Amino acid sequence: MPLVIISFIDLRHMIIPDIISIPGIIIGIVVHTLFLIDGTYFISALNSIGGALLGGGILFIVAYTYEKLKKREGLGGGDVKLIAMLGAFLGFKAVLFVLLLSSILGSIIGIIMMIILRKDSKYAIPYGPFIALAGIVYLFFGEEFIRWYLSLFV
Repeated sequence: MPLVIISFIDLRHMIIPDIISIPGIIIGIVVHTLFLIDGTYFISALNSIGGALLGGGILFIVAYTYEKLKKREGLGGGDVKLIAMLGAFLGFKAVLFVLLLSSILGSIIGIIMMIILRKDSKYAIPYGPFIALAGIVYLFFGEEFIRWYLSLFV
């Protein structure tokens, strides 16, 4: 439910409120750890914290680098905290899947929107809904997709 709320807020206002994402990171770590998602408390906590740090870290580096190179914001801090929240709930393996799928979805929709609306490459679209959608896809199909993909190489 919070992902739906975040998506609509981001679509309408181009922000992701910290009041949702920051507590979500903490709740994600607690839930992932207490439900022993990965077998033991220590491994579950490590996976959850690693997911939050990996996801947030990757997007932070992308956002920081883009802003330094282009002298304008290309990715908001809310997106960084949202992927950290998903990493906390789903673990570090999920983060890579979510980042890849959200980037693909965002690129496809962004290109279509630019063509339809006749905008240039500076046209801003919110990235949060794509992160949220990719997180939901991972929740229901991610493990199966990863197993299928890895079976192509083994």
